[in-house]
Parts: sequence; C-alpha cells; structure tokens
Amino acid sequence: MTGVLDKHGKLPGNGNLVLELGSGTGRDLPDSVTVDVVDHPEVDVVGDVFEVLAAIPAGNVKSVYSRHFLEHVLDLVRLLAEIGRVLTPGGLFVGSVPHWSNPYFWSDPTHVRPFGLYSFSYFTSGSDFRRQVPTYTQSPKLEIQLIRLEFHSPHRGLNRLQRRFLEPWVNARRRHQELFEYHLARHIPISDIRFELRRS
Repeated sequence: MTGVLDKHGKLPGNGNLVLELGSGTGRDLPDSVTVDVVDHPEVDVVGDVFEVLAAIPAGNVKSVYSRHFLEHVLDLVRLLAEIGRVLTPGGLFVGSVPHWSNPYFWSDPTHVRPFGLYSFSYFTSGSDFRRQVPTYTQSPKLEIQLIRLEFHSPHRGLNRLQRRFLEPWVNARRRHQELFEYHLARHIPISDIRFELRRS
C-alpha cells in the first residue's frame, strides 16, 4: 500500500467493510472505515482513493458511502469501476452529490464536474428514466436503486416548504423528476442528488 497510511489496521478487512470515502473532518457513519487524502483525526485510512481501493481484494466491501466527494474526483469512470470491483454482490454504494443547479456548487474551485438527474445512468444499468443515455462502461456492475432530488434553502421558511411539499411531489415519480429538472431547476435550485447504486 504505497502512499497509504492505515492508522488502525482496518484494511483489507474481512468482507464486512463499510467504507466512507472523502470523509474529511467528520464521520457520518459510526462504524465506517473513513478514507481521506488529508490526515484528519477522524480519518482511519489516509491516502489517494484509488490506492486505497487497490489495496482491497475484490468483493470485500459490504457498502460504500460518500457525501459531496464525487464532484472532486477527476476520473469518475475509474472510481465507479473500482467501487464495483470491491463491493460484494448485492453491496450498496450510497451517497450524495450537489446538483448542477445548486448555486454553491459553482463557488468551490475544487469541484471538477456537476451532476444531473441522468449522470449515474451513463455508468450503470437499471435506469428507468424516459430519456435513455448511452452507457460508457464495458460491463456495468452497478445498478441504480434510487435517485432522489433534495431541496435545501438557506431561508428557513422556504426550506421547510420545499422539504414538506415540493420534494415529495418531485420524487413521487420519475416523470416529475425529469420535468422539474428540465423546466424548473434553473428557477428553483435543487440542492443535492441522493443516490443508491447496487452491485449486481
């Protein structure tokens, strides 16, 4: 594991690993093995995500979690392939990314790509969207289980209204999601996309 610091000897694990990628200064999941390129106190494994995943045998990870990490990764195709490799069959990759309409997305100079409703469809199978897109991987191992659009406003009252009324309606049907993103997202920004991808 060149360039990887496993501070507590948690890798490669025993087939029940729960990885939290790009954890930064905090930990979202209490029993996860946190991974980050910066050595914060809450980080269990310090290193480049590709080197860390390369040190894990195939099918040795029960689940992978990331929150606002994928938008920082240059080679997303390679990362999704590696996550598919290390996950056990039936294992989940769960996380969130900022939507392209989120105004705060564009102010962070370390963000390398925006995400939209169809972004994960290009690298996975199991999409039930009306708009079909090409698949850019040879044999996708990840299947879409959930794509959910989430709304957060810095204004408390508006945030409450969006979360209570708008978010449930938008996510009630795929067609609602597609119509909202295409026609309204420029006027009423979507904060995040929450996703669940399953290893086939």
